[in-house]
Amino acid sequence: DRKPLALAVELDVSGSMSGEAQLEHVVEATEYVVDRLGPQDRVAIVAYDSSEHVVYTPEGRVDPAAARRALSKLRPGSGTNMEIGLRLGLKHLSSLGVEGAVRRLMLLSDGQANEGVATIPGLSRIAAGAREWGASVSTFGVGADYNEDLMAKIAEDPKAAHRLAYEQKLKESCARVMDGPEIKCPNELAGKVSDAYIERMLAGLGHWVEAGERGYLCWGILHFRKSVA
Repeated sequence: DRKPLALAVELDVSGSMSGEAQLEHVVEATEYVVDRLGPQDRVAIVAYDSSEHVVYTPEGRVDPAAARRALSKLRPGSGTNMEIGLRLGLKHLSSLGVEGAVRRLMLLSDGQANEGVATIPGLSRIAAGAREWGASVSTFGVGADYNEDLMAKIAEDPKAAHRLAYEQKLKESCARVMDGPEIKCPNELAGKVSDAYIERMLAGLGHWVEAGERGYLCWGILHFRKSVA
């Protein structure tokens, strides 16, 4: 069992996403996530280039087939106005009425913002507004030359995540929005440890996962045998 999820998926469909089939991989990853949503979950899918686009915003239960049809119409556009994309995604996320849900915005982009507010401090301040009403922003950097500094700063939240998501891992990385401990184990620690401790624990788990995905950790099995006296 897990808590219900209120999810806004924000897709970068700017011209820079046309290279290396980046937009196609982003669409496939979004379909992968939508297919795994349950009847208790709600989703809104939006996109941006120089302007904002509402892709799929059902009023009730998610219809994966309808979401796929809407996603299939996306094409690379022009500039990259991440500001209006963030604001649109947060607007739709705040309107997803699911009592007791974990609220999360997923941003899939190469981070090459060049219109509107395009600075790291400016965009991270917009994303930080989600935390004021208990939501978080998870970012997924797409492509070999994505703006890591920007994408990591936008997701600077213990409950959020930043992933370097090359094509072969993008679907699996995005699906992890439904696997966080704050979603799958919401009540096991309630009343046993402080909220501050849980926040630190979630932040630490995120660092371990990210380090593993970047190849900074090596795993092994140590076998110890106790000698008989």
